[in-house]
Amino acid sequence: MNRVWPNAGGMLPQIHAESRSRRADPVTFFKQFLNDIWKDSTPEEADVLWRTKVDHYPWYADDALFCLTEVIANPPDDLIAILHQHG
Repeated sequence: MNRVWPNAGGMLPQIHAESRSRRADPVTFFKQFLNDIWKDSTPEEADVLWRTKVDHYPWYADDALFCLTEVIANPPDDLIAILHQHG
């Protein structure tokens, strides 16, 4: 069976573009992060999801930490509502 491998050289520019987009709008990515990791998850499940992201997608983890730092430093007025709705 012939395997088709992704174009690794083409992946890096895509990763960088996605990272720039996330970091340009930290609140939107923070909402996505909450949905991906915390929504409907127990703390144990969230831990497994986070560790999986860190292990397999370290750029996602870097972006999440950057955006979390930005949201903490400059919290939006509706932060509590965001946490309730997305987390």
